Amino acid sequence: MRRYRIVLQARTTSQRLPAKVLLPIGGLPLAVLCARRLQNSGRELVLATSDDASDDQLARLCEGAGIRVFRGSLDDVLHRYAECTQDLRDDDVVVRATADNPLPDGAFADLLIERFERGSAAYLGTDAAADGLPYGLSAEVFTAGALREADRLADSRGEREHVTPGMRRRSARTGAFGVRSILDGDISHLRCTVDTLQDYLNMAAVFARCPDPVQAPWRSLLDKLPRAAHDAGANRGLHDGTPAPIVLGTAQLGMPYGIANRAGCPSEEEAQSMLGFALANSIDQFDTARAYGIAERRIGVALAQCMRPARIYTKLAPLTDVADDATDREVVHAVEASVMRSCHALRRSRLDVLLFHRAADLTRWRGAALAHAAALQEEGVVGELGASVYDPEEAIRCAADPRLKHVQIPFNLLDRRWAGAAFRQAIDRRPDLRVHARSVFLQGLLISDANIWPKWSASSACFVDRIGELCRTLGRRNPIDLCIAYVRAFPWVSTLVLGADSRDQLAALLEMARERPLSSGEAELVQDAFPDVPARLLNPAEWHS
Repeated sequence: MRRYRIVLQARTTSQRLPAKVLLPIGGLPLAVLCARRLQNSGRELVLATSDDASDDQLARLCEGAGIRVFRGSLDDVLHRYAECTQDLRDDDVVVRATADNPLPDGAFADLLIERFERGSAAYLGTDAAADGLPYGLSAEVFTAGALREADRLADSRGEREHVTPGMRRRSARTGAFGVRSILDGDISHLRCTVDTLQDYLNMAAVFARCPDPVQAPWRSLLDKLPRAAHDAGANRGLHDGTPAPIVLGTAQLGMPYGIANRAGCPSEEEAQSMLGFALANSIDQFDTARAYGIAERRIGVALAQCMRPARIYTKLAPLTDVADDATDREVVHAVEASVMRSCHALRRSRLDVLLFHRAADLTRWRGAALAHAAALQEEGVVGELGASVYDPEEAIRCAADPRLKHVQIPFNLLDRRWAGAAFRQAIDRRPDLRVHARSVFLQGLLISDANIWPKWSASSACFVDRIGELCRTLGRRNPIDLCIAYVRAFPWVSTLVLGADSRDQLAALLEMARERPLSSGEAELVQDAFPDVPARLLNPAEWHS
């Protein structure tokens, strides 16, 4: 008969939240809580940690709680797994779980094992985006033989650290459930992991309302997530006055972009370094587009290597090659071609959010493009729809269509067009509409010297001087800080889309994003400082005309 062993990996030296596996949740250290929950249906479990001195306390704690502990390599987690299961036969079954995800329990592991047994692949695992499950409700199942093969063949640091990339690749299988097959809806936007301090507060709130943290069924805990996320302040930027989170804009990663960009498109190594740095610093939302050169492909590579979930906003290819009198069939073909190419480049079977790159395409061809995008949404190929706009009039028209849940606007401290009452009234009528602010630095113009500005702009030096004076008056560290703090002063902004040319620049942006937003009075002071901005300056498409 097959043996089944749950291997729970844990270490103390986590970088984003050090020693998180020792933090108390539900009255128990997190690692102990995870182990006991996974054992609550009677399965065999081993906690696999490192033999490094940093994990001595973790090992003693778990052994004292009656949990079997194995210690192996700190960095080569794949080999640690292979050593931990060397007594199993090749056809015995290993369940991989991690000690920063407290929701999976014995019943969840049993469900995965049951599905694994019904299939023929040597690997099966959850995939938050594809399964509709929240990030952190996850585990993987594979044979001991598949694990040994992975240990023998792995030749990259990523495979050694993340254990299963080679198995997934060879089995061509990732998702265990498929969207909505075990849940009533898609809740992959929620988190039930402990990766940051905010995550910890969230999970502590979930288990604080739980009479028996060890035995509580995973399904019942899901019902507590939305409330806990709100209590812990995780739903930021949803018209509630809290600062909007950062989305990494990736135009610079796929092509030379921005008037201030002198380095061109970054190399593959630099691009992957930037994406990895973003993920390591809790940026898990990315804005991209079919029109951004190789950006989608680079994102797909990065996410496949690090195996961290992310929410991706991509844009439909500008349908400039589709004639105004095109048939519905021609329009459908163009939309499907763009969506399928995005899925292929991003290595996904489903797009989280699809934006129309040109708002005009929403109504061209008798609305056929939007109608087919909505049909793809019904089929589960697309999650939500939206549009990238260039002026308040386009945004107002988008807000009037309930099919659109996202609108991306160019918004910065020079642009007063968005202060109009009509725009504010339109978004106030749509509390479900997420407003994403791009062009926060106006393609780098607002954080550059006057010699970078368009030659025809006679007031360049004056604008640069005013920005510097505002930094001094408002106590801001530099123009980057001022630009970010200004846009974050508006509670109707759901996210800030920020791009960077290099890892160092991205690090600087993230540092500035930790500063406090401007107050409403300070934002008004900024607006009053720029009463005479020519409309041409707000549209980069007209800078060279």
